[in-house]
Amino acid sequence: MANIQTCPKTRLRANEFLTFCIAVKNEIQRADRDISLYKPEFESFDANIIQFDNSLNRLSKSEYTRKSNESKRRLNASRDGLFKKIAADLSNSHDDFVAAAVSLMIVVDQFKYISHLSFEDIIGKTDSIVAYFQSDDYKDLIKLLKLDDRVTQLQIINNEAKNILSKKATETGRRNMPRKTPITRRELNVSYDKLVDQLNFLARRDGDTDYLTLFAFWNALIDKMRVTISLRSGEAKGGKTDSGASNQPTTPPSSGGEDDRPVIE
Repeated sequence: MANIQTCPKTRLRANEFLTFCIAVKNEIQRADRDISLYKPEFESFDANIIQFDNSLNRLSKSEYTRKSNESKRRLNASRDGLFKKIAADLSNSHDDFVAAAVSLMIVVDQFKYISHLSFEDIIGKTDSIVAYFQSDDYKDLIKLLKLDDRVTQLQIINNEAKNILSKKATETGRRNMPRKTPITRRELNVSYDKLVDQLNFLARRDGDTDYLTLFAFWNALIDKMRVTISLRSGEAKGGKTDSGASNQPTTPPSSGGEDDRPVIE
């Protein structure tokens, strides 16, 4: 009778256990398998994989924190570059350029010291800068100094910053969920065991024919985990490999042939 062998889950590192569970989930979902007889167990397993993955991600620095810092730097550089161009025209040889620069400096003076503000506040201030320079009072002056492209570029960078800020807020909410890794791992352990128990029960009750391919993949994956543990912790620490013993069908095929057991690279 084919069945899923026991797995040394507690000896796996967190990322190893996560990778193992994801591989199992993907194999179950492959080829449109009918999971109706173990759907509750599988859905619980799948949900707990997500929770465990999220709890592991809480331990690493936020991707969006890095992105927001880079976006803040780009915003400051783009704004400062625009302001310097305006200030430079105060010394222009053409009076109309100087007059335009003097008028635009009214806006510059309001916003030239905002680099130290928070990312969110800089985004808000940049919205105001762009609105000023695109308003009827200033847009012709911006065009005269040939700074329209600079203003457009600042607006584009600010829109990108808004998108990053929105994603960061979403991620921060997820990361602040009170879900500790030991708890989510324990829940994933329980749901994994329930899924294995249900599948082994179904194979005993209904026959193992529909489960042979899945069980063969699963057992080969567990064997690979045993080898990984033994290589890391010492010989036999991962337990004895199953080597296909749990993949034997109730009635072995009458014809011979090569071992059909999947090879896990």
